[in-house]
Amino acid sequence: MIPHPARRAASALTIVLAFSLLACRDDAGPAPDKRADSVPAPTGAAPAAKPEAPAPGRTQAPRTTPAPTSAKAEPTASAAVEPPAAPPDPALDCDPLLTPADVKEACSIEVTAPPEQSPDDIGESRTCSRRWSSKEAGSLSMLILRHGDAGEAKERFTSIAGDIAAMPEFKAVKGLGDMARRYAKKGASGDPIYTIEAVKGRFDVLLFNPKVTLGQTTVGPVCDLDKLEKLAAKVVGRIP
Repeated sequence: MIPHPARRAASALTIVLAFSLLACRDDAGPAPDKRADSVPAPTGAAPAAKPEAPAPGRTQAPRTTPAPTSAKAEPTASAAVEPPAAPPDPALDCDPLLTPADVKEACSIEVTAPPEQSPDDIGESRTCSRRWSSKEAGSLSMLILRHGDAGEAKERFTSIAGDIAAMPEFKAVKGLGDMARRYAKKGASGDPIYTIEAVKGRFDVLLFNPKVTLGQTTVGPVCDLDKLEKLAAKVVGRIP
């Protein structure tokens, strides 16, 4: 049977429409994938971890943050150790250092100590002094000073060296203690006071006696400078 012309026209129109739809789909590109659009884009930050729940029957102890400590602990007052106290200076008995018998042996003069003479020795006062006298020769004195240490004693000795060196009959004495000198110091009346001074350790030793002139009468000295050296050697040798 030969198809009817109207049916052939309808079939041809259906084929043309089908090709038209295919051509439009190719021009528009592939259809978007709905599954790709449904996945959110990464944000770069990791999601916060959920705290782990404690196991049943156990109580989780609270976390404590230790207190900051300093790099170096300061010592407490109770931990401070005080240095031991220095032992007190031993007393020095001045009486045995020089006796009337020593003076008579060295200077050929008999002397006595006045009854009012102080018996104090070198203790807290740091000094001691003794004085002897005779009717025909006047007086002889001894003075001993204890310094803080040997350096202080030498410093005092050298601090006035220039003034002492300008005095009459000055002479440095060797072999007597650590350092020694002798000289004639001018007294208040203008008369000479024969003096010898020596340093031994912390101690400064002075022996001195004047030569006094009253009108036509001269009194003293008990010992001249050479004899004073002999007495000073006895004193220095007895100082510990």
